[in-house]
This record gives sequence, C-alpha cells and structure tokens, in this order.
Amino acid sequence: MERIPEPELMEGPEQAQAYAGADFSEAHENIVMEFCARFPGVEVTGEVLDLGCGPGDITFRFASKFPRARFFGVDGSGEMIRLAEERKGREQVLSRRITFIRGSIPGASIPNLGYEAIISNSLLHHLRRPEVLWETVVEYARPGTIIYIADLLRPESTGEARRLVEEGIRVEGDALVGQRGSGAAGQAAEITVGARVRLESGGTGECVEVRSDGKMVVAVGAVRVVTDSSTLTVVPPKDDRRPRGETGPLPRGPAAPLEIDLRGMTGDEAEMATLAAVDAAVLSEQPYLRIIHGMGTGVVRERVQGVVSKDRRVSRYAFAPRNQGGTGVTIVEFSA
Repeated sequence: MERIPEPELMEGPEQAQAYAGADFSEAHENIVMEFCARFPGVEVTGEVLDLGCGPGDITFRFASKFPRARFFGVDGSGEMIRLAEERKGREQVLSRRITFIRGSIPGASIPNLGYEAIISNSLLHHLRRPEVLWETVVEYARPGTIIYIADLLRPESTGEARRLVEEGIRVEGDALVGQRGSGAAGQAAEITVGARVRLESGGTGECVEVRSDGKMVVAVGAVRVVTDSSTLTVVPPKDDRRPRGETGPLPRGPAAPLEIDLRGMTGDEAEMATLAAVDAAVLSEQPYLRIIHGMGTGVVRERVQGVVSKDRRVSRYAFAPRNQGGTGVTIVEFSA
C-alpha cells in the first residue's frame, strides 16, 4: 500500500482529550517491557529524549522504570503538552525528573545534552518526511546512545486495512461495554433514545441506543461512543427541530455514504466527523465524498478543508456547483 501519513498534530482539545483518555495502558506498558527485553540489564541513569511524547503516558512509565534518569518529552501539539503538564501536577514525585517541550521536528528547542537513550512511539506514521525523525536522532545522539523506535506496520492491501479496522471496532466496542460495570443500569431511564446529550469531553450528540446493561450509544457526527449514562448531561433543545449534522455512525464497507451533513456541529465535532467519513469512504473505495458544511460563519468549512487539504488520499477538493450547494458544500475526490 502507498504510505499515507496521518495528520501530524492533534490540536483540537476534544481530539487530544479523547486520545489521552483512551486506555493504552497495556500497549504502553508493553513498550517499556520490550525496551528492557531488547536491552537486557541496562540501567538508564542519564538523560532520555522522548520524541512525539503526546500526553506523556509513555514518558511517565519510563520515568517510573528508571528512577535515576531524567526525561525530556517533545510534541508539536500544544494540547498534548497541556495534558502532559496537567499530569505532572498530579504526579509530583516523577514530575521532578520530567520536562515537556512543545515543538515540531526539525526545529524544536531541544537541549543538546548527548542523550543516553532516545525513544519514540507512533511518531513516524504522522511524518510526511520520515527521514526527519532519523535526522533528529542523529543530531541528539552520542556514541552508545540507546535508540528505541516503535510504530505501526502498514497493511499489505486496502482489503487487509478494512479487515483490521472492522476487527478493531469489534474488539474496542466489546471492551467499552464492559469497562464501567453495571452501576448505570438504574439511571438508564433518565436518558431516552433521541435525547441530545453532552459528553464529559464537552462534545454533544444524540443518544441512538440504550443498551440492556445501561450503557448509552451516542452518535457525535460520524463517531459512535459507548459510555455510562452517568457521564452524560441532557442538553435542553433550543426548539423542536433536531440539530442538523447529528446523524448516526457511518457504516463501513460498501454501504459507506457518499455524503455527510455537518451543519449544527462545532468545529471540533466537524473535524472528527470529517476524518471518520474520509476513512470510511477510502476503506470502502468510494470515488468521492460530498460534505455539507453550510455557509454560516465559515468555521466548519475551514476545519473541513483543513482536514482534506492535508490528506494524501485526497486527489482534489472544491466547492460544489452553485445549483448543488455552492460554497456550502465541499466535494472531495479520492486518489485511485
């Protein structure tokens, strides 16, 4: 398959919070264990550089494993660094040995300390020029520096990618259902199907299903979230009309839609919905996607075009003809 980088930064607060709140504990702990397995008996006591640290979970895990080392975590997303700094405030013992730096490579203000170890997880697949990572490693390493780079394997075909996505949805969906126990069952009656609700992250959506175990299925644009009813707040309707754009989840495979309607969404909601819709369209090999964002203030339109302009799977995008929505609609065409 052609190499298609993900968007380089998660700048939206909802995106960053969703990533930071996801349960990567097993995967991240495995990274520390794999590091120790590949470098048996090593005791890191100097400076460690973590490139693409995100909200800092891996940085903190390494700091716990190597209590005599000092860590520098670098990430280009201001929101990710903000979340990492918030965690420093909660983990004051470890935080004394951790410094977070906002900056993109190349060009970030990284202290040139001759690092004992340089680590990086899942940064390469975000970089449009992957050699940037290796150039940075060379710049900040010294003779004998331990280099540990981990990232995703690219599927061999679009079909295999689709299979992996669908399997991931099934596995993670099952995990979400069992995460919080059965405590919410008594509260399920307070929120009914069709109610507009606000999630803990601040995003709003529509309750599309109340499960027998008390979990709520909430559609936020093209994204479906399974959560406990205790984490939701009912949003009183402004009028009797259902907000535009709060549709159910995008189907996968051949049934993926050729059109999504984002009207009524916030900028962050629209960006997440656009990313999900583009992924669904590409995986189902659709030739194009029609995105209705309306004219309004232009915020949603700019977020949509910001997403598609950076996606290498998009061959071109433009406003629709005047008689088909004009500047209120963006037509996205995909590379063959």
